This record gives sequence, C-alpha cells and structure tokens, in this order.
Amino acid sequence: MSGPSSSTNPPTDPPSIETPAPNPEKGHQLYACGHCGRRYSRPEHLQRHVQTHTLGRRFACGICGKTFARADLKKRHETNHENDDSKKRRRTTTALNSGRVTHACKACAAARVKCQEEKPCQRCTRRGLTCVSSDAGSAAAMNLVHLSASARSNDDEYESGPSTGPAPTSFPLDQTSLYGQTVQLQSQPQSRSGTPNTGDLTRSEASSSQQPDADQLPFCDFLRDVLYEQQYDQPARMPDNTGLDVLDFCNDTNMELSDMDFGLLDHWNAGGTGPNNLNAIPAQADTPRSDNSADVAHAHIRQNLVTAWDVSPWRWDPVAKDNAFGEQGNLPVSKKDVASLQAEASQGGLRRVVDQRLDFAARDGVLALVLGACQPDAMSSRISGSFPSADLLDTMLHVFLNSHTNQVSDYIHFPTFKLNEQEPEWIAGAAAAGAVLTPIPTLRKFGYALQEAIRIVMPKRFEENNESILNIGLIHAIVIGQDTGLWSGNRRKMEIAECHVNIPTTMMRYRGKFQRSTYPMLSVTAADEGANLEQKWRTWVDMEKWKRFVFHLFLRDSQQSMTALTNPVMSYAELTLPLPASKELWYAKTARDWKHAYLRREDGHVKRAPSVGDLFRDLNLLAENRHRLDVQLSAAIYLQAYWLLILEYRNLCSSYRIRSYTQDPYGNTNSLLNARRHQLLQDLQTFKVTTMNWPEITAQERLLLNQLMMALHISIDDLQLFAGKEGDEQAHRAFHVLQQWVESVDSRAAIWHAGQVLRFAKLFPSAQLKNFYAVGVHHAALAIWTYGVIKKAGTKQDVSSQHEKIYTDGPESMGIQRYINTGQGLPVFRGPASRNGVSEATIENPKAGMEAIHEILQANFGGANRMAPAIVENLCVLIRQLDFYLQNMASQDTSTALVATTTVVSTVLFLVVARALLYPVQPKTIRNPLKLGVYDKANADKVKNLVYQPDQFPGARDVETPYGSTRVYEFGPEDGEKILFVHGISTPCITLAPIALALSKRGYRVMLFDLFGRGFSDGVADIPHDARLYVSQMLLVLASSPLAWTGTNAFRLVGYSLGGGIAIHFANAFPNLVRDLVLLAPAGLIRAASFGRVSRFLFVSGLVPERILAVATRHRLQKPIAASARPSPVAPVEPVTTPPLNVVEAEVNPASGKAVTPLEKRVMEYVRWAVTHHQGFVPAFMSSIRFAPLMEQHDAWAKLAQRAPGTTAILLARTDEIINPDDYRRDALSLVGGEQHVRWRILPGSHDFVMTNPQDILREIQDMWETKA
Repeated sequence: MSGPSSSTNPPTDPPSIETPAPNPEKGHQLYACGHCGRRYSRPEHLQRHVQTHTLGRRFACGICGKTFARADLKKRHETNHENDDSKKRRRTTTALNSGRVTHACKACAAARVKCQEEKPCQRCTRRGLTCVSSDAGSAAAMNLVHLSASARSNDDEYESGPSTGPAPTSFPLDQTSLYGQTVQLQSQPQSRSGTPNTGDLTRSEASSSQQPDADQLPFCDFLRDVLYEQQYDQPARMPDNTGLDVLDFCNDTNMELSDMDFGLLDHWNAGGTGPNNLNAIPAQADTPRSDNSADVAHAHIRQNLVTAWDVSPWRWDPVAKDNAFGEQGNLPVSKKDVASLQAEASQGGLRRVVDQRLDFAARDGVLALVLGACQPDAMSSRISGSFPSADLLDTMLHVFLNSHTNQVSDYIHFPTFKLNEQEPEWIAGAAAAGAVLTPIPTLRKFGYALQEAIRIVMPKRFEENNESILNIGLIHAIVIGQDTGLWSGNRRKMEIAECHVNIPTTMMRYRGKFQRSTYPMLSVTAADEGANLEQKWRTWVDMEKWKRFVFHLFLRDSQQSMTALTNPVMSYAELTLPLPASKELWYAKTARDWKHAYLRREDGHVKRAPSVGDLFRDLNLLAENRHRLDVQLSAAIYLQAYWLLILEYRNLCSSYRIRSYTQDPYGNTNSLLNARRHQLLQDLQTFKVTTMNWPEITAQERLLLNQLMMALHISIDDLQLFAGKEGDEQAHRAFHVLQQWVESVDSRAAIWHAGQVLRFAKLFPSAQLKNFYAVGVHHAALAIWTYGVIKKAGTKQDVSSQHEKIYTDGPESMGIQRYINTGQGLPVFRGPASRNGVSEATIENPKAGMEAIHEILQANFGGANRMAPAIVENLCVLIRQLDFYLQNMASQDTSTALVATTTVVSTVLFLVVARALLYPVQPKTIRNPLKLGVYDKANADKVKNLVYQPDQFPGARDVETPYGSTRVYEFGPEDGEKILFVHGISTPCITLAPIALALSKRGYRVMLFDLFGRGFSDGVADIPHDARLYVSQMLLVLASSPLAWTGTNAFRLVGYSLGGGIAIHFANAFPNLVRDLVLLAPAGLIRAASFGRVSRFLFVSGLVPERILAVATRHRLQKPIAASARPSPVAPVEPVTTPPLNVVEAEVNPASGKAVTPLEKRVMEYVRWAVTHHQGFVPAFMSSIRFAPLMEQHDAWAKLAQRAPGTTAILLARTDEIINPDDYRRDALSLVGGEQHVRWRILPGSHDFVMTNPQDILREIQDMWETKA
C-alpha cells in the first residue's frame, strides 16, 4: 500500500544509473551507504547517492511534472523530451526487472496490468480491445499501488541492504493495525526469508527459471498474483513496499507476511517492562494460614507487592549507561518501517487535518537539528543516510495532529496553521509525538530518540536569542516534547520531563499570560469588514492561542499532580485569565465566519468571560455563560482546579494523621477537616447535577469527576502504601488504617465512585483511554482491590445469590444509596462488552475484579493483540500483578481441595469419553452434491423438478480453492457495469435470480456464487464460517473471472440477509473496489431475542454435542410448509403474548400474511432437499449461526459512515420476520450516518422480498444508480 506521497510523485530513480555497484572481487570500496549498504570508491559518488535517501525527489520536470532525486537526472529527462520526435525509434523491450513502461494504454491502466512499449500491446491484441495510449503520466502513478518503481530482483531476497534491526525469519498471520482490530486466522503461519542482501545490487537478466514457482509460494502471495492478473514479463511477485490491501479483509487482520511483521523486534522499553515480564518476578512460597490469621496472609502479599512496585513506571534508579545520547541508534529508520507506517495510515484512513504537506526544506531543518545533537560524529553519517523522508515525517505529523484534535485542551488553531512555516523544533517534536502513537515498535523507538535529541538542542535555541521566549511555536515545541516524555511509560523520560515542566510555565508567568489584563475584550461590530476585520480576528486568535495553551499547561500540571500525588507547579489562584471561548469561534475558518459567531455569542455582554476562580465562587456562571465558553474544556479546567483543593485537604489530613474514617485524636481539627470535606463533596455534587444533561460533558469529564469524589472518600496514598509502594513496613501501617475504612460508609462510597470510573472508562472512544485517564482506572482498581482483599481476609462473607446485586458501574438508584448507607447488597461491576457477552465481577472477589479491569483497558485498544501505549501496558502490568499475588489468599482447607480435585478429574475423564462419541471428527472439505454424483443420469428423475439445477444460469464454472470448490455464475455483456451478488444463510444464489436476471437484461455484467456449504459449493468443516472465510471466498471468486474485477470503483456489491453482513465487511476492507453497496435485509444487527433463548443457547453455548445439535438442526430445517398458502392476516387478540419468531424457523418457513409464491415454495423445498443430500449444508448453517456476522456488528456498520454519501443503500422489508425495520432504524441509522448519508428504504414484503417483490427492489436500485450518474 502506498504511503502518503505515492499518489503524487512516483519513484523514478533508474537502477544503477550511477557508479555500478561493485563486485567484491574487483576491489575494496571504502565508502558505504549507511542505509542500503551500497559501496563506492569515491566520496562524491557516495554523497550523490545519499541524497536519494535523504533529500527526496526535489527536482520536477517542467514538461510532464515527473520528479527526480538529482538535478542531472532531471536534465537528462528533459533532454529526452526535446528529442522526442515522431522519427525517434522507441524502445520495444524492457529489462525483466523494469518497474513500468513509459506510457501504459488505457485498457491496461484500468485493469492495472503490465503493458508493453510497442503499441498496440499484446494484451489488447489478444482480447480484441482498442489499444489507446494514455497521454497523462499520472496513469503510471496510479499503478504505483501495484507496481514497484524501483528495479528489484524477483528472487526471495527482499531488502537491498541491511536494516537497522534484525529481520525476523518467521511471521505470524495475526497482525496489529493502527486503526483496526486484530483477529487470529485459523490457518498456520507462513514464513519467508528476510535475509538482507549485502552484495551486488545490479542483477544480471533473470531467467524464467529464477522466478518462484506458484505452487511453492505462500498462499497469500499466490492469491495476490492471481488477483492482479500477472501478464507476460510482469514479476510474479510484488516488491515488499507494495501494499496488499486486497487481502486485508475485515480491517482486522493482515495476511501479508512482510513489513508489518517487523513489529516482532524488541519492545521500545529498554528496561524490559511489559506484560511478558510478569513471569520473571520471583514468587514467594505459599504459607498455610488459619482462618483467623489475616495478618499472616497479608504479610506474604505485602512482601510480594513491594517487588511489584520495582517495575512501576514512576520508579527510576539511574545507572551509568543512562545518558542523553543512548537512544541515537534508534534514529535511522529502515525501509520496512517506512512501508509499515504508510500502510497503517492508508488502511486506517488517516485523516489529513491540514491540506499542506511537509516540504523538503522543513525536513532538512529537522535533520540539521538532529545532527547537531549527535555524538559521536560517526553516528551523524548513519543518521543522514537513513533519516525519514519528508513524506514519512508528514505522516507522523498528521498522526499527532489527529491525536491533538481528540484531546480536550487543543491549542493549535488549524484555520491559520501553516505547517511549513513552523519552527524546525516544533516539526521535530510533533513528528516524535506522532511516531510514538504508531503501533510499530521501531518507529516508537525513533519517536523517543527524536524527542530526546530535540530536548538536548532546545536550550541552545533560547540561549542564542532570549527573545525566543516570546515565540509561541518554540514554547509549543517544548511542551509537546514534555507531553511525550510525561506519558511515555519510560521511567527516565517521565522523571526528566517532570523536572522541566516548570520551564514553559515560568516563561509565560513572567510574560503575564496568566493575568486577566492580557486578554481584553474586542469591540466587534456588524460593519467590520476587510482588513480591519481580518486584523481583529488575528488579534483574537493570538490571544485565544495563548489562553488555551496556558490552560493546557494547567490541566497537564494538575493531571501530573493527581498521578504522582505531588504538589503542582501552577495554582488556580494565579489563573485570572478568562476561560476559553466557544468551539464555534475557535474553529471559525474565516474572519467573516468568526464575526458572525462572535456577534451571536457575545451580543449584550460587556464583561469578559469568567475565570476558574469565578466558578469557585459561583458555579452558576458556567451555565449562564455556556454559550460563550468551550464548555468541555472549561469543565475540565474547573475539575482539575478542584483537585488542588482536594490535595490541600489531603495534605492537612496527612499532617495530622487523621482520616474521615478513623478515630479522632484531635477533636477540633477533625471537625474542621470534616466540614471542609463535606463542602468539597457538596460542590462536586452540585457540578454533577448542573451538568447532568449537558451533551458537551463527555466521558472524560465524568470519569474525572468520579475520580475526584473517590479521592475524598479514600486516600490514594494509603492505597498505594498498602499495595507495597514504600515497602513492607509502610504497607503494614496502612493495613490497620484501611481495616477501619473497609467497615465505614466511606469505603462503600469510594467503591461506588470507583465503579463509576470504570463505567465511563468503557465509554471512551477507541484508543483514547490512555495517559492520565488510564491512571484514573488504575486508582479505581487499587480501591476495588484493597476493599476486596481486606474484606475477604478479615471476615467470612456470604456472597450467596440471595443478596441483591448492586451494579456500581450503573446509574444511581435507591439500591445504591441503600448499599452505601447500610451495606446491604452485593456490589458488582461489569467488564467490557465482547462477542461472548459481558462478564461480571463482584467487588469482594478481587481476582475476578482485576481481570475485568485489565480487560477494560485492553478492550479500548482492540484487545490483547493490539499494541497499547507503553504507559497503558505498564499499568496493565501493575493490575495483573495485583491479581497474580492474590494466590497467597487461598483459604480452602485440604479436604475441600481434595474433593474438588477428585470431582474435576472424574469430570474430565467423562468428557473425554463423551467427546469421542458425541463430537465426530469432520473432514476438512465436504463434497457438494455434484461431486457425490447426486445429479448423475441415474438420478435424473429425482432431481429434475428441483428449482436449482447445475445449468440454472449461463456462465457456470467451478472454482477450485484451498477450501474446496465454489460454484460461480457470470453472465451479461462483457463491457457492462459489473455487479456481484452474495446470498443468505440457508438458500443458494437461486434466491437472487429474479434481480440478477433482470439486471443482466438491462446491460449489466452480473456474478453470483454459492457460499461454502450451499448449492453446488463444497462445505468447509475445519474453519469457522465467519466474515474472514466468506470475504476470502469472494476474493477467490473475483480472481477466477477472465475479466478484470479489481481497480477503483470496479463493481457494485449487492448482499442479501447474511450476504449483507458479509458485504459490509468486504466493503469496509476494500472501499476502493466497491463502487456502490446495496444491502437487502442485511444481517449484522439482529437482536439476540430474535433467535429465541433456547436456540441461541443450543448453538452458542457449546454445551450441546455436535452430533445431537446437528440432528436437531436437520430435523428443524426439514419441517414442511404447513399449507400451500398463508392464512389471511387477522389481528391477534393479545399481540403482547405472541412469541417472537425464531430465526432458525424463519429461515425455513416464510412469514405468514401473504400467499406463498411458486418460487418461494420451490426454494424452501430445495432447502429441505439440501439438508439430506448436501452433507456440508447443516455444518455450514450451524457454524454460520455461531460465527457469521449476524449480530453485534456495530463497529462494522459504523464504518459505513466513512463511505461517500449516496453510495450505500439499505433496503428493508416492512413485515420482515427476522430483520425488524424499527429495531434497525434505532440501532443502525445513526451508525451509518443517517438518511442524508445512506439510501434508507422500507419496501413491501417479508424477509423473502427478494423473491416476492423483486420489482420494488429493482426500482430502488435503478433509481439510486441513475441518480448518481
């Protein structure tokens, strides 16, 4: 997949145009390129070669726009233009490793296949096509996705030089994507050589025998070659820097065994902190204890937890090797990592926040800064040869800018932002911040190394010219670098960044940026126009940028204080400046837009907006000025400022050694502190009630609010001490204090707020539960763990089902208040939603609780296989260690354990025997009725009346795949627009016959096929029938066509029922292939109740043996239609008591209310026939119920909103017995962008409306396509 710049300027460097790569036998070459290993005998030749790596393609042809890395190449190219007359003989042959021809013809360019220099080309001649040459050079650029512009050999060596890290020799199929999710494939991992080539790069002409045999290629490479229709001298294998988006289906896995597997390199954290290091922690020997000896058990826990805190990200013990230059070896970046980041950005749909691209001059400025920080000098040449290009830095910058737009305190004004006018220090700091957000370990290392280099050179910039402290861009650069370090998860970087946070604060404090007088109100009238209005807007923008930047520093300072429990650098009392203005004003793109918004929002106001201190005095000012302020940011400022009040209270409590839940040795002091605490709680409760229904207040502010209220009910410092932060002695002292807390009202209130923290953590947008907010989840985990451990060890708790469950992560209720006040009820909270449902954990079972909280953190980043930020990974380690050391809390006696062990062993033996009888081993492929001879002449009379015959449609073919045979039909005019159909769960493609035949008669080229286990396709028994299998089948079907079905907007996709759910995953994975998407009663959001409780339990639980379930399913699918016609509709007397129709039943029996059409009846009869005669049908049906995209596909549906408006149609049936139109409107319409984004229609008929009402469907489809045309 091409990177950000590949669509504009394709690579043009010819192979070996300079000094030929020497043969080692011809002499010793002294000068070697640090990036690719190429060697030269003269330094000027090496210098010229390095420019191709570092400076990019700066020289553009003035005639055709083609770009070059060197001026001499551009000059020679322009000379060729001058001599390009009609008499000049054109080259008719190309080298075997040539990347592309000068100009491909239009037919070959559209099909993305190899063309020839001589016209007409062989492909057009062979196919009878008109060979028309394309005059635009951009056609070659469009083919860059599929063809390498660099001259590379076709053998198994993929790299022309050594990379910066060891190349893995084996690559797993499950990969991590920056914007997607990870799903493990069922097939075995492939491997291929990654040995770098350090020899001669100039190859002799390769013979055909050197090209790899297709039978020996990994399956993904073989399928790629088939799908792209390799022709003649086109290489049979694409270069590694070519993306393979066609195999990255479902946006959740990458089958290409190349660049993404570079993530197997060492983790960024040199200290080795990570989940895998958990086993390295020495475990203490278990010590039996009596039921009344809690102190003994806690002594062992405390000893273990003291060790756990040694790997905390907040503990750093410097060693001799720690210095500012230790990470410079990570600054060179290999081609593998460049391709990985660009592939991730392309696959994830990285949004460009600004329309400018980083130019080469800006990139060279960053390189100069980095070289200025290098030691020793030998490292400079290596960095120069392998420093990222402008395109790669531009991608990193946009990763950072996208992240910046998602944060509460955004301070970059994008309407006036000019990327290439920023200071080099700013560009470097932002690129570093973006690099550490990528999931590629080597690029994360690069980001941290770049951040370290900028930290070294920044002081020199300010010392050279002290006026630089007025340059907001340079101060931005300092803060961006500090933000990267503060939340890096690296102990050294976090401590160094914390040591320097006061530098930008002090700079702005003494420039008066905290004071109200610095931000006067502007006089804006409706008459302001032209330069006067532009000047006022610019003045306002400058003030607002400083204001928002000040508040960003304040939020960061307060968050760091809450994280480390230290005193902040900034005080709320000195922040007299007004709160930030509304987002509408901040995001106004022009001065005129800003003026209209300003007059509307500031009309009638003669005073400036309130400050944070004003909100302390009167919180109603927030509601009164709601239309003037950025409410979300203002609320965050108010809450973070409130932490400073809570910290003052906690410091006093610590000084007097009293808590609200302990005995009072100082009567008057405790009374005063309790009064202060009561006032703080009351103010926060007022804020909660005031903003309860404000849409501007997001999950981030709700989490922070409950974190603050939890801190008023329990000292976080006490929790950390008990967890072993300062050793066993302090943990023992904290234990006795917390014993009193557990029995108090405060403990139950703290647990309630901790549950609320988890509640709102689960509502965070994907990949946003990080940094400070992840620390908040950790604090909640500490509170829950401490309460559960002490409660479980100190008393015998009755956690029977007779107690009412109190969901601490649910909305507030009378049950919650009763639990807090009296302790009645069983407190529980829920884990993240998953495909297997939602797990529950009781507060008094700390082991289950820590597992659930660990899952909450991981679920926000796509699960355990995704690479979360390092700070989150470290917090997960601490939480898992809390779970790990609970093994010393075992209180079961020996006899109970013996009985349990005996029971388990007996049960396992029984299950082993039962499995052999009830779970038969299926073959990998189950042959279809054609292969079994069911349709032979001897059985002709038995099958002649079936609605579905092998020659039912023209253009039939059987496609042999690694999974089995697939029946495909393709018919209609070859030059017609292409349409691919995907049918439902129980019927073959015959159900779509009325629509497909009608469209073929209207000039469309249509393709139908039978899903695995249906019709005349083989069954697949060893792989789950999920979206991955069916999307792979679709790719194989497309590849089997003699026509080109790939390319931009290659075909229209129509999916019915289950086929609709499959089509959604295909369209999400390959949005450029699918021109229009039509979903007919699509699956994906079917509610669980529609399946019936019994049916869902039978299929999903796994408790019912396969043999028994198959018999029951076969019996149900064979039930005949009760009558030849449905009864006339009669309103039920008690419709509420009518049981819902089971989905399995509905797939066999059409809904009542209308007459059964002949086609409907014959199709249902065929289904019953297939149950008996297609041995793969019932296994496929059962597996589809379990694994296919039928339910809970909200994430996949939400991605439809990213498609262009008007390219998606969702057609539902009014009386559908499976797909409820009202439920889908509530669940799906908002996900896909609303009716203004998709074509949403309710048509007559039931779920079988593709057979009963095809004309209505055809009318809507044709209207949609004609409207677009």
